[in-house]
Amino acid sequence: MFLGYNFRIMLKVLAVIAVAVVLAYSEPSIAQTQKKVSDGGGTTQAAQPDKRGTESSPLVVNTRAIQTDAEAAEEKRQEAEREHTDRWIIGLTIAIAVCAFLQFGGIVAQVVVYLRQTDIMRDTLTAIAGQGTTAQSTLQAINRQADLMDTQTEILRDSVTAAQASADAANAQIKMMRDKDRARIAIEVLPFDTLNFTNGNNRVLFKVNNFGPTHALNVRAKGDARAVILKEHSFALGLFGSYPENQYRDPDFEPLPFEFEDVGVSPVLRAGSDPEEAWAAFIFPDEWEEAIACGPKIAIELRGVIDYEDVFGDPHFTKFSYDMRVLRWGPLDSTGQAKIRPFSPFSHWFQSGGEEDNQAT
Repeated sequence: MFLGYNFRIMLKVLAVIAVAVVLAYSEPSIAQTQKKVSDGGGTTQAAQPDKRGTESSPLVVNTRAIQTDAEAAEEKRQEAEREHTDRWIIGLTIAIAVCAFLQFGGIVAQVVVYLRQTDIMRDTLTAIAGQGTTAQSTLQAINRQADLMDTQTEILRDSVTAAQASADAANAQIKMMRDKDRARIAIEVLPFDTLNFTNGNNRVLFKVNNFGPTHALNVRAKGDARAVILKEHSFALGLFGSYPENQYRDPDFEPLPFEFEDVGVSPVLRAGSDPEEAWAAFIFPDEWEEAIACGPKIAIELRGVIDYEDVFGDPHFTKFSYDMRVLRWGPLDSTGQAKIRPFSPFSHWFQSGGEEDNQAT
C-alpha cells in the first residue's frame, strides 16, 4: 500500500511535468505564428491595375476570391490560432495518454504487489496454522504429561501416607516399649504423729521410689512443707444444719510461702533398689502463739517436684501435693510437743493439687 501511494504521487508529478513541457513547447509556436502574420502575410500588397475585360482576364470573374488585406490577415491569424490550439490539444492528449499509461502501469504494479503480499500472508497464515497445530500437539503432550504426573503424585501421596502410617505405628510401638521399660518415680508420705510448736523441728518424711524397670538418671528433687492455722467457724448442727464448706480451707493467718529446696535425693535411682527417704520441714511462727494456745484446727501441706531422665534420654517429672487436717491434738509436754493420735484418729495424708500431681509422667 505504501508503494502504491508513492507511485500515485509520482504519476501526479509526471503529469504536471508533461503539462509544463507541452505549454513550453506551444508558446514559441504562437509567437512564431503571430510574427509571420505581422511580417510576411500581414504586409499590404500594392494595388494592382484592374485587368477585367482584358485578354488575360475574361469577363467571368470569381467575386468570392476577392478579399481585402484585413480579411486575409484575420484569416491567417485564425489559422495560426487553430494550429496552436491543435498542437496544444495534441500535446495535452499525449500527456494524458502517458499519464494514463503510467497510472495503468502503477495499477498493474500495485496489483502485483498486492498479489505478492497475498502470497506472503497466505504463507504466513499457513506457517501460523502449522505452528498452531504444533502448539496444540505440544499442549496435548503437556496435558498428558501433567495427567501422568498427577497420577504419580497421587501414588506418591498414597505411598507417603502409608509410610507415615507405618512410621507412626513404629513410633507408637517404640513409645510403648519405652513407656514400658522407662523409669517411673513416685513418693509415699509417711505418717505424721507429733506437732512441735517450740523449736520448729517438724519434719514431714516421705519415700522416693523408682518402680520402673530401668534406672532414673539426673534425679533432682525439690520440696517444702508448711502449717496453716484454720479459722474457727461457728455453726449449728441439727435437722437443717450443715458444716460450712470452707471450714478446712479458710486460713486464720496468712500462710508462709513455699520455698522449694533440694530434699537430698540421689542423682541416680536404680531400678529395683530400696526407696530413698527424704523430708521437708515446717515451723509455727511466734506470732501464732496465742492462736495456738486456743487449740485451733491445723492444716499441714506438702508440695514438691522431682525431675529426672530415663535411660532413653527422655525427660520426665513427678509433682507431688499432699495435705493433712489436724482437728484436735493432745496436751503440750515440757518440750512444746503435742501428739495427734489418738486425739484426731482420722488425720491422715490425702492427695491434692491438679490432675498431673502425684503422677509419674
